[in-house]
Amino acid sequence: MDAAIGLQLIWQRTNEPARDDRFQQWPEFDRVAANRVRDQRAIAPAAAIFAAAERAAEQRDPNATARAMGLAGAGVLLPHGDQKALLDKLMAAEADSWGKLELAQRVVVSGVVLSADLALAACRIASRNLLPIGFVASPEMLPAKSH
Repeated sequence: MDAAIGLQLIWQRTNEPARDDRFQQWPEFDRVAANRVRDQRAIAPAAAIFAAAERAAEQRDPNATARAMGLAGAGVLLPHGDQKALLDKLMAAEADSWGKLELAQRVVVSGVVLSADLALAACRIASRNLLPIGFVASPEMLPAKSH
C-alpha cells in the first residue's frame, strides 16, 4: 500500500503542475477537469497498482477488500487506462464506509465517472455509518424518490 502511494506521489510531482501548498485541501476538485482531458493510457506504475488491487479484490475478505480499495485509490489518480469494471466492483463491495468514501473521492478527482446508482448507494451507506446517532434529516435533505 505504501509503495502504491509512493509511486502515485512520485508520478504526480514529476508530471503534474506544481501546486500551491499554502492552501491544501482534499478532495482537490480543481484537478478533475485536467484529469479528464489528459491521456489516460495506462502507465506502468498504475498498471502494477491495479494488478495488485485486482489480486486483493479476488480474495473476498474484508481486509483484502480494504487493501484493494486503498490500492485502487492510489492508482486511479494516475493515467490508468480503463479500470472502470474494477472500480465499480469495489464501490459495490461490502466494505468499511471510510475506505469507500476515500475511494469515491479519489475516483471523482481522477475524472472517472461511475454509475450514479453505485455513487448514490455508497453515499447512503456512508451517511448511515458516519452520521451521529440520533441524526434526523429533514425532508429537503433526502434524495427524491425515483418512480
